[in-house]
Amino acid sequence: FHRDVWGLDVHHGLWEHDVTDHKAASLRLTDMVIDKAQIAEGSQVVDIGCGYGETARRIVERKRANVTAMTVSESQARVAQGLTPEGGQPRVLLQDWLENDLPDDFADAIVSIECLIHIPDKAEFFRQIRRVLKPGGRAVITAWLASDSATRWQRTFLLEAIVHEMFGHSMG
Repeated sequence: FHRDVWGLDVHHGLWEHDVTDHKAASLRLTDMVIDKAQIAEGSQVVDIGCGYGETARRIVERKRANVTAMTVSESQARVAQGLTPEGGQPRVLLQDWLENDLPDDFADAIVSIECLIHIPDKAEFFRQIRRVLKPGGRAVITAWLASDSATRWQRTFLLEAIVHEMFGHSMG
């Protein structure tokens, strides 16, 4: 059902003034993240929370980088792996980022688009980024976040509802 609604790219996207549909908004967000990460050809990139692998495939297409993409969803991993040529890029892993086995100082860039809401331990999420990212590397993260000054009504009827519907942990 989710793929029928969102397609293979499950991002909400970047809706700027000239964007008129979800696919364009999603592509705009993905390309902005790729550009901000300053990914070079042949570099090592990690995509945390890769979903069906659209961002990872876009990085390979645009930058010819070596991408390791991770998801905790068996169905998303199966779809993403099925769209990857055998032995090709990106490498899609069914693995929890919080317990990843990537080596220290592995990645030139790490990207994560709208995944943080699903992470139960935010501090460990960032500790793993620091461990896996090479010195001088770049991490680019887009996230749904809540204001510290949200009212009780906003937290109860808006934020908690969004987190629940997105099968998330928190926006904080």
